[in-house]
Amino acid sequence: MNIRAKILLFLVFSYSIPLFSQRNEFQGKLKEIKSLIEADNIDFLKLKMTVDQLVFPNQDHNVHAQIEQMVSKISTLIRDGSSSSRIAAIRKYLYERGAWNDHQEYVYDLDDPMGTKLSGGILANYLSSRKGNCVSMPILFFIIAKKLDLDVSLSAAPEHVLMKFTDSETGRTFNVETTSGGHFARTAWLQSLRSITDMALKNGIYLSKLTDKESAAIMLMTLSQYYKGTKEYENVIRISDLALSFYPKFVHAMLSKGSAYYKILERDYLTRYRSVKKIPESLRGKFFYYNEENRKLFQQAELLGWRPTPQVSEKQYSKMIKKEKQRRRGR
Repeated sequence: MNIRAKILLFLVFSYSIPLFSQRNEFQGKLKEIKSLIEADNIDFLKLKMTVDQLVFPNQDHNVHAQIEQMVSKISTLIRDGSSSSRIAAIRKYLYERGAWNDHQEYVYDLDDPMGTKLSGGILANYLSSRKGNCVSMPILFFIIAKKLDLDVSLSAAPEHVLMKFTDSETGRTFNVETTSGGHFARTAWLQSLRSITDMALKNGIYLSKLTDKESAAIMLMTLSQYYKGTKEYENVIRISDLALSFYPKFVHAMLSKGSAYYKILERDYLTRYRSVKKIPESLRGKFFYYNEENRKLFQQAELLGWRPTPQVSEKQYSKMIKKEKQRRRGR
């Protein structure tokens, strides 16, 4: 072997070893996450922290202590043992200024109104900044509610997550809008606001009360968003598959998986070959497979009632954000 060949071989191994290590670490974390969800009693805080640490390894590890302290303070605000009193205490602690929260409530981050910043969905960031989005806000409320033995679940809506609460005294179930003061919201209002089809409601893909394992599946989509950003589309597919194994009607995971297949098509074929005929025969099988999987997943979502969400005009949304910022400054 000549010197040049040895150098090339060294470079190959130098690059492949870190990639192999990263792949093994990811697979190991995925197995850990799967094991946490399969448990009889899911530790939702541990699950959320495991997910978040894959995205931001150097985040604050004191979250567990902070949550326990919050639960302790909220317990002092409960008037009686009823479920309605307990959820009211959580709402008061999080969204009303007072000595219980050092006169600083938890609010939606208006500097990231579309919730596009990945950091906004990280629990440690939400706790430290007290500014969250439609991922971190419902998950925090949900974790606290679970610790107070409330009958709650996460729930999906188009490009949104909320919480469902069942009053143990009346048996009634409510939608809880955690990004807007933790107030109850009528299903009809949410359906109109979020442009949810009647078919989607009938098929239970949106605004449904979920099982614990289905709620856990929703927490995984922070990882999907992260790997989409790093363009590791194969990981997006693996995470989506794991989420769908626990929550088969999770449309967001279907669409994430379908979009990942398209991105692989774009990366490996569409930008390299001008037409299908130009693709080497040895690669066409994968091309047609990725194309078909993309088509099937979007078709499956549509058959369940999913439709692309109409976008609020930028001008209209800017007015809404400006109005809310003025309201907060005027307090």
